[in-house]
Amino acid sequence: WWNAAALMQTYQTLSPDPEHPVTTPYRRLPQVALNALRAGEFDRIGTNGLDFTWNSEFVRFIHPDEDHANALRLTAYPQMALPLQWSGFYLTPKFGVHYTRYDIDCPQGVNCTQGVAPVADQREKINRTVPIFTVDTGINLERQARAFGRDYRQTLEPRLYYVHAPYRRQDDIPIFDTSRLDFGFAQIFSENIYTGGDRVANSDQLTAAITSRMIEQETGVERWRFLVGQRYYFEDQLVTLPG
Repeated sequence: WWNAAALMQTYQTLSPDPEHPVTTPYRRLPQVALNALRAGEFDRIGTNGLDFTWNSEFVRFIHPDEDHANALRLTAYPQMALPLQWSGFYLTPKFGVHYTRYDIDCPQGVNCTQGVAPVADQREKINRTVPIFTVDTGINLERQARAFGRDYRQTLEPRLYYVHAPYRRQDDIPIFDTSRLDFGFAQIFSENIYTGGDRVANSDQLTAAITSRMIEQETGVERWRFLVGQRYYFEDQLVTLPG
C-alpha cells in the first residue's frame, strides 16, 4: 500500500539559434517521493471506512545559470476520503491539506520571482498550507438498445465534481517545475489547474458532465462514447504564473 521512488535528472539543451537560446530546465538532484494509499476495508488501523492517501516529495532544484534561484522543496499532502456507493450511485467527499516548504537560495541582485514579487533576502524560507475539499458524485444508468442488427447496453452517466481551496499568496515562489495543465475532459475533473508543486490554485468551482456509451452485449466492446461537460467558477482565479 506504499511506494517510494528516487530520481536524478539533468538536461543537455541544444540551441541552434544563438540569438534565441532554449531555456534550460531545472535539474533535480535528487528527487525522492513517498506515496501511500490505505483503503477503507483495513479497519484494523482505525480508518472505519475511510480511504487514507499520502503524497510527499523532497526535491533539490539546481540551475546551471547563475541568474536563477536554487532551492530545496518539501511537499506533504495527506488526504482522507469517504467513498459511499449504492446501486448505480456514488458519493465521495474528500479532504486534504497540501503543505509545501521552500528553502530558496537567490543570487544577489536577482529577482528570482521573474518580476512578480522579489525575494526579500538572498536566502528565503517559505511555507504554504492549502486545505482542499472535494466532492465527487454521479449516477450510472443503463438500458438495453438495438442498432444495426446488434444488441447494445447504453449508459447515461451524469457526474458532478466540486472543488474548494482557499486563496494563498504564492507570487513570491519562483517557478521550478510548474506549468498550466492542457485543457481537456480529464482536466476539468482535476483539483488543481497546474502541474508541478509551485502553484496550488484557489478554487470554488463545480464541474457538471454527462457521458453516454454504447457497449456490445456479446463482446463487451465499447463502440462509441459521447461526453459533454462544463465547469462553473464561483470566484476568480487569483493564483497565476509569471506573465
